[in-house]
Amino acid sequence: MSGKSVVAVLEHNPYTEGIEDVHSYKNQVKNSFMRLKELLHQAHKKVDGLKLDLVVFPERAGGLSQAMINWYAPVTEVPYTYAVQEGTTKRKIYDDAKSVYQWQLDFVAKEICQEFGCATVVSLFDTDRAKYHVSEEFRVYSQAVYFDNEGKIVTKYNKINPYFGFVDAGKPDQMAFAELEGERKVYLALGQDVVGLEHYPRAQIMEDVDRSGASPIVALPYDWPKGAGQAKAAGNMRQWATPLTWGADAGYNNLVVAASNQNGISIMVAEDGEVMWYDDEKSSKLAGGDVEYEESKMFWRTV
Repeated sequence: MSGKSVVAVLEHNPYTEGIEDVHSYKNQVKNSFMRLKELLHQAHKKVDGLKLDLVVFPERAGGLSQAMINWYAPVTEVPYTYAVQEGTTKRKIYDDAKSVYQWQLDFVAKEICQEFGCATVVSLFDTDRAKYHVSEEFRVYSQAVYFDNEGKIVTKYNKINPYFGFVDAGKPDQMAFAELEGERKVYLALGQDVVGLEHYPRAQIMEDVDRSGASPIVALPYDWPKGAGQAKAAGNMRQWATPLTWGADAGYNNLVVAASNQNGISIMVAEDGEVMWYDDEKSSKLAGGDVEYEESKMFWRTV
């Protein structure tokens, strides 16, 4: 690899017709992951011999279960929801997340990494359970998992600044990274973890970066509201990617950010600060392509 990688980000809404299943969270997750796999099939049909180095799934690629949605539903619609948030409802969320966790890992390892030969970052819910003398605590984490191109799990990252109240915060000083084919670092972040310039995980990433190597990639599954606008999202990503104090010896200007959004405005920021999104390859200097399949989208660029 010559310092450049072919990176793909996916755009997928799990609440569309044919995907969402209010009666079975497991079916909804399976439908979502099969749709994302179909995007990869479409890309390889479009470009014969396409070789993707890294694929980034959107945040919460399988969507929310009904119990997760009920967490914020008015009491009049879901009786006793608020009264039992720390009990029955959290336990149901825990059970839902746990029931599909291993299936998602197995699917990505076999059906994505091994079949298409690409490293992959997937976003899902993980769980933990703490037992005390007379009680138990059920924890749910928003997690990013990095797989190498053979389907082996290399590292995991728990979101530091969760949006949903039922999600527990990850350790603030954590940093997760992997080496893409042994030559280029890929760091993990999730959603609102990119809002601050001086806080974790950005502070950790900046301290760890080898300035003599290829510009590192930050794989970012996120969930930016579509109504907030593509331009604002792009501005935030570019600001976050731009070093504040690096000198000319860095060898490049920015971190490369590959941000895969559930709501349809996925973004990449190249090392020179160019911001890219779906269907803009004609204006981009960086080779790539895009495909769409039943309202889900994917684009890839050489960054």
